[in-house]
Amino acid sequence: MSVTPKQIPNLPARAFAYVRLMHAGPVAAVMVATLLFALVAAGGLPPLDVLVRVLLVVFFSQYAIGALNEYRDRHLDAAAARPKPIVEGLIPARLAFTMSLISYGLMAVTAATFGPLLFALAVAAGTSGMLYNLGLKQTPFSWLPYFVSFPLLPIWVRSATVGRFDPPVLWLIPILGAMVIGLHLGNSLPDVELDTDQGSHSLSVVLGLQRGLLVCWGSFAVAQAIGLIVLLTPVYASARPLLLLAEGVSITALAGAIVTYRLRPSRRGRIYMFYVLGASAISLVLGWLVAVNG
Repeated sequence: MSVTPKQIPNLPARAFAYVRLMHAGPVAAVMVATLLFALVAAGGLPPLDVLVRVLLVVFFSQYAIGALNEYRDRHLDAAAARPKPIVEGLIPARLAFTMSLISYGLMAVTAATFGPLLFALAVAAGTSGMLYNLGLKQTPFSWLPYFVSFPLLPIWVRSATVGRFDPPVLWLIPILGAMVIGLHLGNSLPDVELDTDQGSHSLSVVLGLQRGLLVCWGSFAVAQAIGLIVLLTPVYASARPLLLLAEGVSITALAGAIVTYRLRPSRRGRIYMFYVLGASAISLVLGWLVAVNG
């Protein structure tokens, strides 16, 4: 049987498929956040070789996680007729899996240039994301990789950029830890109906859409409340105006995320809501990183 020209993807479509494989939108947001964290940590532009290595570690980690997610979900994506690179035949499944392993290896090799402690932290964050795809995603513990990876990102980026690990960055853990469940739910709620139909037992499925939204928004509110309590301590008296500004921006963005969903209570609206929630998280993290540097 002959293949018609329409069945043969053109070169740009094939090339772009490798960008889509890593979930380009979320990865772009993480990379922008990484760059901002590094600039804040350095108080300006860090040494170019350090900045490049920091960005590469995060990029390779994100690509490995995204490609593995596409590989693991290929049958579910095909059943749901999702427009994904593997489903569309643009990338062979085995190649996607191989690219995930190669990217993970490149992440580990690059992270090793920062020393044993930061190597271990980078591997812990990357591995938690891989474990999410390898089984945790379908369980009520689907939030756990987020709990590990998300607080580690700004801590790791700052430590790698300045060349040391400072105990004050540990203040970020309770603040970001409280925000983790909200970010996880914000990321998974757009597909909660499909995940339910496919027999998943993830946290978003267990909670359901309405309770999931309330827990999502509530976790952000709890994180912001913890931040407000911590900034009242004498340690951060000098940075209090900046932290109040960061808190204000974060709270405003959370309100914007809620309004975004209320105006468009659909899957697309939930996707937009997640991006606004990301802005809420990044603003709070940036404020605290500046305070820690001070």
